[in-house]
Amino acid sequence: MESQTLSEKEKLMNDSNTKHFFCTQDAIKYGIDRALLLQHIKYWIDFNKDKESHFHKNKIWFYQRAREMSEYLPFMSEKKIFRLLKKME
Repeated sequence: MESQTLSEKEKLMNDSNTKHFFCTQDAIKYGIDRALLLQHIKYWIDFNKDKESHFHKNKIWFYQRAREMSEYLPFMSEKKIFRLLKKME
């Protein structure tokens, strides 16, 4: 039987002990939901900072749909994430 390796994303999704965190000051300023989402965005920007393909016009970029974000934040629906992102514009 050939074993399959799980991607980092799949490992995260299957780990019931996954912890999420946020900056307290962001939660005070924006609320807990937006602070969690902001931390998710900060994580991916930091993760991509050394990847040339994610660096454009002197800024670090990443792209995730609300649906993809809801896979990392399973306690938030796609619709909720979409609404939060609109509020954060």
